[in-house]
Amino acid sequence: MMETTRLQIEAITAHHADHLFEVMLDDAIYLYVDEEPERDKVQLARRYDFLSRGAPEGSDEIWLNWAVKIKSQEQYPEQYIGTLQATLYPNSSADIAYMFSSAFWGKGYATEATVALCHYLFDEHNVSKIFVSVDTKNEPSIKLAKKLGFSCVETVGCTLKGKPAQEHHYRLQHS
Repeated sequence: MMETTRLQIEAITAHHADHLFEVMLDDAIYLYVDEEPERDKVQLARRYDFLSRGAPEGSDEIWLNWAVKIKSQEQYPEQYIGTLQATLYPNSSADIAYMFSSAFWGKGYATEATVALCHYLFDEHNVSKIFVSVDTKNEPSIKLAKKLGFSCVETVGCTLKGKPAQEHHYRLQHS
């Protein structure tokens, strides 16, 4: 588990589907990612169970997935607000991703959680470079990457929901 001033970041398990199902139904989360919300709680629990076991055997990757929860505060009760993930590679690099309910955008939670994630990867897993891919139209994620010190290293063509798109690849080097 990771903890920040306002957040608890827990290793994801199947039981998180009960807490995150409604949160992750938010269509706004999926505007710039190539997946759709899981509309079946049992399927979401299966997905989280699968992710909790890590990368498939024989893979050189390490998969880390977390549920992000606001600690109980005056304006909010204890509440789950999204997920974080990291894929670690043998070359000491990692890809990260974050998905947060739009009800909590613009409040600094994604920044707080992603800073904690980056520190964790640098300090606990000796990662030297962290990458994040962001659709070129996703201004909030672009702003977050830049705020955290990520540098755009390339822009590439891709597909998003079956249509041509572009994404920026950002990198953060461990100092």
